[in-house]
Amino acid sequence: MLVAVCAPIQAQGDKTSKGTYLYQDAQEVWRNTSNAAGLGLDSLTSRGVTFFELSQLNTDHYLVQNGNKQNTIHFLSERYQRIGKYLVGFGRFEFNTGRDFGRAWCDMLRTEHSNPYISGSDKPGKYERQLIDLTAQLSTVQMGPMTYGFRLDYKVGDYSRLKDPRSRVMMAQYRVVPSITYSMGHHTLGLAAHYQRYKEKLTGLTTVQTDATLMYYQASGLEHVIGTVGGYNAFSREFANHEFGIEFDYNFQTEAFQSLNSFGFEHAREYMYEQYKAEPGAWRNQEWRFVSQNRIYHETKLHQLDLTLKYLPALGDEYRQQKVIELNSETGSSTTYYQTLITYKNRYEVYEYQADLHYRLSWLEGIKTKAYASARATYQYDKEQYNLPVSFRKVGYLDAVLEGGSALFDRSERSFWVEAKAGYHVSTTSELSLNDASGIYATSVLLPDMDYYGANFFHSQLELTYLMPVTFKKYRNIWFAKIGGSYLKTDNHTDGYYAAASIGIYY
Repeated sequence: MLVAVCAPIQAQGDKTSKGTYLYQDAQEVWRNTSNAAGLGLDSLTSRGVTFFELSQLNTDHYLVQNGNKQNTIHFLSERYQRIGKYLVGFGRFEFNTGRDFGRAWCDMLRTEHSNPYISGSDKPGKYERQLIDLTAQLSTVQMGPMTYGFRLDYKVGDYSRLKDPRSRVMMAQYRVVPSITYSMGHHTLGLAAHYQRYKEKLTGLTTVQTDATLMYYQASGLEHVIGTVGGYNAFSREFANHEFGIEFDYNFQTEAFQSLNSFGFEHAREYMYEQYKAEPGAWRNQEWRFVSQNRIYHETKLHQLDLTLKYLPALGDEYRQQKVIELNSETGSSTTYYQTLITYKNRYEVYEYQADLHYRLSWLEGIKTKAYASARATYQYDKEQYNLPVSFRKVGYLDAVLEGGSALFDRSERSFWVEAKAGYHVSTTSELSLNDASGIYATSVLLPDMDYYGANFFHSQLELTYLMPVTFKKYRNIWFAKIGGSYLKTDNHTDGYYAAASIGIYY
């Protein structure tokens, strides 16, 4: 990993700080794509940031399966680095740990608009999580018209319930992405392809106390769940997802203008296994996306206009299986497996549409951002449908945000930044139609969640950052301390707040 915590003393004007980091993040557009070979085309400056953050979220505007409170410890370290004459690279290490409170009905890491074959207890409880996320990218500089790159993403997670029935979910995910670019004057073509494997495993559940009434539920989509007293005994489930994807990039660049447009497609199939390789069903999902990043450069201003469009369809098959035990009369041994009797093709469907438009104007001083103002509009629509019998849920929203930030003073490598945003979230669609609305899952999860999806709310955020130089053993870097918080208030008379404090270093 290309991560460090200090750098030799440089000239004062070259010292990495928040302002230079914002400027470089804005102009290095290839880093926002899957194409690692594009790093060799960006005007990459060696730079990095490391920080440690404590945060807390409290809200009564929440989804039942996500809980109403989170305590989090977050550590991140990343570095962009030139390596000799011919290579550039990027590395990031991220660690997230904490506890989630008031969560019920789902023991898995993924909940909303994803694989419906989840399981959990109806008793709210607290969960402990540990997540590690590693990214490494390497690219050549231009070799004639070409650059070559490679990216590796690796994530692991551990998610444990701390109340009976006690579950433990372990997750591992990796993605490998080779890529190339080809340049012709002001034009560049890029190509990246990837393979990703995701695995999530729910191990055997345990209890500390004996409760003859304790239920455990398995879901198959919307209101359809099966609950069993003591159903957690000997229950386990494994999710194995294999994904292939490709991305095409086209970049046009002059001294004053740049436009990078990316089109991506991903296709995945997910298998689920229980004891003796029993399978409740199968899950297939895709992602189609278009991302356009545009920059207009002036000596004292930088204009950004970004557009993201996504379409994410997914289909789930449901299996009816029979347990088969075969006896070997010669050895006396037995073999147990499950045989699929009926397949309900495409019994569960999910369609998700996303659109995001973002404009930002940055005021510059050399290679440093002194202030910025931006506006963003986000639209999302999701439809989930269970077939035979038909039930569906349709939800959508439009969110508009204004944002701004400025260094109130910036001299002698010391600066103080104030950043704020405010926005309004409008529920555009909130519709639920169930074949059976009287079941426990419908009354405990789906109907209460509609208050969340149907709410309109105002949200705001404020961050204050103080930066100062610190010299330690002849190494001089910019350290910072940051506090921040956010608040939302809905028209359903619910609200929520988030508070965080962090300390870190630019280098």
